[in-house]
Amino acid sequence: MPKTNQTKSTSNKSSKSTAKKTASAKSTAKSAPEKQPVQRDYTVLIQAAPYILALAAVLIGVCVIIGEGKVGGGIRGIFTGLFAGGAYALPIVLLVRAYFWNCDSEEGQTAAKSACLAIVFVLLTMLLHVLGGGDATIDVKKYYADGCELVGGGVVGGVLGELLLRGFGKVCTLIILFTAILFLSLYVAGITPRGAVIWIAYKIKFSGEKRAEKRAVNEEKRRTAPKSRQQIREEEYLEYLREKKKKEKEARIAAEKAERDAAKKAKKPAEEAPAQQISGGMPPATVYHVKKR
Repeated sequence: MPKTNQTKSTSNKSSKSTAKKTASAKSTAKSAPEKQPVQRDYTVLIQAAPYILALAAVLIGVCVIIGEGKVGGGIRGIFTGLFAGGAYALPIVLLVRAYFWNCDSEEGQTAAKSACLAIVFVLLTMLLHVLGGGDATIDVKKYYADGCELVGGGVVGGVLGELLLRGFGKVCTLIILFTAILFLSLYVAGITPRGAVIWIAYKIKFSGEKRAEKRAVNEEKRRTAPKSRQQIREEEYLEYLREKKKKEKEARIAAEKAERDAAKKAKKPAEEAPAQQISGGMPPATVYHVKKR
């Protein structure tokens, strides 16, 4: 009997100790901080992105324009084959993206505006296909060869532009392309259509007010400033011209008056000749006036 009691007491002690251990383990598990997912920091890459884009723009521009060497010639062939003449606009597009990068990253619109700028570039290549005389048959090899010769819009602009042409015709295609390029370019630049209209109206009004103010200032300066020698000479010359014109007018009036008097004198003897013929060639009788005394 005592042995059984001892075994029971030892089993109770062991169960109590295990319960304490499990409780302490649970409390430590609750108190331990949960592991958070590791977040990667891209700030360095975001800050370096504009410089990378600008460097890529310079490199692509040099390769496309000069195209020397195997690598430069290969890059030129690839970009002109894909985009034709649009390859020359690609460095400009990259520079524009680099210029607006920091502003867009602060607003959280980097991805959206990058996508819009890429769409604008593709629309430009499509416009080159429509206006540049691209081939009407959808042939990738033909478009690539024509793009290397700077004809049409390359593979990208040729395929997409020809599909749009077949769907809408040339006039509607041009309207769609120009409208899309305009509005997407305004969005990339951070300008709304209403803001563009307000800005243009403000510039017109401001320039008009500035011209009027400048004109008023110049008039005031001209009015208050002392006359220079040249201005005095000009005024004297104008006064001389006015006097000369006045004298010429007086001389003309006098000449006309003399001509009229001469015409009257010439007309008077012609009227007196018939009267002499009627009176038989005798002079007219003299008339005496007698005054009363």
